[in-house]
Amino acid sequence: VEAMLSQLGSGATSNSYSDFETASCVMIVGADPSSNHPVIASRIRKAIDNNGVKLIIINPKRIDLCDRTDLWIQPNAGTDVAVLNGMANVIIRDQLVDKEFVQQRTEGFKEWRSTVEAYTPERVEKISGVPADLLTRAAHLYANPGKKDQQSGSCLLWGMGITQHTNGTDNATALLNLALVSGQLGKIGNGISPLRGQNNVQGTGDMGCLPDSLPGYQN
Repeated sequence: VEAMLSQLGSGATSNSYSDFETASCVMIVGADPSSNHPVIASRIRKAIDNNGVKLIIINPKRIDLCDRTDLWIQPNAGTDVAVLNGMANVIIRDQLVDKEFVQQRTEGFKEWRSTVEAYTPERVEKISGVPADLLTRAAHLYANPGKKDQQSGSCLLWGMGITQHTNGTDNATALLNLALVSGQLGKIGNGISPLRGQNNVQGTGDMGCLPDSLPGYQN
């Protein structure tokens, strides 16, 4: 939530369940929707089986949806930021950046780029154990998923498997940067979906039940 409030102004998901079915690609990071978010998992399975949506999973643990995945990335524990920065490095290197989106909707791109340029796929492989070619394929599939139409793109989902770390805010920041640099926000069939830990967490936060804010996240 801290990362999303800082970067986007809201800690809520940006899309709806229907976007999973109209997307070209879905990427799930540090989550097991089949066990913890079964309605979402059922929509993703439907999207894959009926609409041919591609699936990327980043998780050291094998989950149910691995049976349907196109790419399963298994990083060493604690190396999530390196993996996500490595994907961003490939997106920049291979000219998959959504330049119009970055120019109109983001800040600090040049400074951020100078950081991720150090995370080459080869360096990330040494840090995380993820093969460089697999990382490159994942970056291309997420940033340029072979859109079915002008609106369709990639949906990014993540869970407590990536946020409940001492560097959880950094993990979320790296995820959001990946969506921003590839312009995967604000259209039908793309967006970001942080999968919360309990039912109605987002709604109660919106209503002002957090101890440090009023409704609408006012101070």
